[in-house]
Amino acid sequence: MNQQTAPSLKDRCLATVDKLIKTCQDRAARSALRPLLMGIPEMQIRAMRYLPQNAPVNKDLLHLIAGLIAEYPCEQGSDLSFGASLRQLAKHPKINATGIERRLELLLQLDVKSLTQPLHGLIVQARGAKTLVDYGTLLYHLNCWDDTRKWVQLQWARDFWCPTEPTETQVPPQVNGTDQE
Repeated sequence: MNQQTAPSLKDRCLATVDKLIKTCQDRAARSALRPLLMGIPEMQIRAMRYLPQNAPVNKDLLHLIAGLIAEYPCEQGSDLSFGASLRQLAKHPKINATGIERRLELLLQLDVKSLTQPLHGLIVQARGAKTLVDYGTLLYHLNCWDDTRKWVQLQWARDFWCPTEPTETQVPPQVNGTDQE
């Protein structure tokens, strides 16, 4: 008998995000999903038709990630933490690197229920700088945010302040291939 293993939580998060990114190719869907970041119940009703069924995370995290993707529906990255994306954002010539660093320090101290506005602000900056955000990994990390070992926060901090030597798979390319000539 051929036994198949169930997809991991991370794989299910990636699949959920892939569906949301495809959904957000439609302008009406983005318009309906963006207000999820405000947490207003009336806005959630309008967004329901665009949300994937059987998401592997709770409703609040699904609404958060859907709203962030609607704000900036970039391509999927290659297993990048949000800390690595913020490092790339901080390197952008028109971005205040110190400001990004301070915002990351504050972000790492928050509980998961307090992340919406800080993440939204950083996603808006990433959109302006065309910095890649790996939403699948972000969703998985947010789902694990409250782990007592704080491994997500440690990984983001490590990826921002102490990155390993860059390789092709670790350095996020600029969206739309703007850094490759």
